[in-house]
Amino acid sequence: MSGQENGDQEKADPAPRPARVQPFGPMRRAALLLAFMLFAGVVLFSLQAGEIADVAEHFAQTRLAWVLAGAGAQIFAFLSLALLWKSALQRLGSDGGVADLFLLSLGKLFADQAVPSVGVSGGFFIVHAFARRGAPERVGLAVFAFSAAAMIVMFILSVIASFIFVTMSGAGPEFLTLESASLALLAIAALSVMLTFGVLRIPFIRRRLQANPTARRLTGVLRFTIESLTQDKALFLKSVVLQSGGRLFDAATLWTCFLAIEQSVDPQVAFAAVSIAALAATIAPTPMGLGSFEGGMVAALTSLGAPIEAALTATIIYRGLSLWLPLGIGFLVVNRELLILRPKKAKAGSP
Repeated sequence: MSGQENGDQEKADPAPRPARVQPFGPMRRAALLLAFMLFAGVVLFSLQAGEIADVAEHFAQTRLAWVLAGAGAQIFAFLSLALLWKSALQRLGSDGGVADLFLLSLGKLFADQAVPSVGVSGGFFIVHAFARRGAPERVGLAVFAFSAAAMIVMFILSVIASFIFVTMSGAGPEFLTLESASLALLAIAALSVMLTFGVLRIPFIRRRLQANPTARRLTGVLRFTIESLTQDKALFLKSVVLQSGGRLFDAATLWTCFLAIEQSVDPQVAFAAVSIAALAATIAPTPMGLGSFEGGMVAALTSLGAPIEAALTATIIYRGLSLWLPLGIGFLVVNRELLILRPKKAKAGSP
């Protein structure tokens, strides 16, 4: 082949380039601004209700050893998700190293928070990451379905448990009303999903879906995912246990945050506060749960007897360990997974 022909071939088949990262659009910037304003409102309200000097004193006397213990608890929280993925991958004929899956769990956190979509953006990320490691697309989707379904079950159970605990502890009626409304919202969402699956089983709709290649492929993947969930009940139960373990480690992180500022709360109070804060962030889905999560946690802790200054300080430390530090590492993981160039194809006639 002549040099001119080689040059023409290179022009016709250029090496792929990574997609440019687009800047935040106006809606995204507005949402972030609203989230930061909500977070600032929570901080200012807490400082107004408490004593600024006490908050400053709590930060000044923070004990690094307990902060590191909280970071260790967060490592185990992310490790629980990595172990869940490893079990599901092995059961479906693939595999992955625990350390690598642990880093992917941090990347999923960044993907979920960078593009708030109730976990869908993180799901696309891990399916892409599993595919890069040789797992078929439907296997990646099934693994995501196992973790997502187990997370929903754990979320509902933890909210119910916190609801019972708050009721027995005698918190204010407005707090109980919030939790009751949230449980009703979760029930409506579950019924909507069941109704959607029921509609897909109608013969006329099934025939129309089968006539479209894209819809046929998606329904095939969905069928494989549902069959995986229903046929392997032991794996699903193990997934729920691992997701619940992650929530317990989250509670342990908050518990150590109080010990770091020389305060203390009961472990069950920490568990209820983390569950209620996650519920508040779900109801008011601001970017990264900013403001809504902190407000829910401070409200839960103070209603359960924690001083507001200690509640605010421990919440800020907790968010640093559970969100901001993992988010930075997750950003690097996502860039590693999404911005790697494919290897160039060998030229014709090359050795």
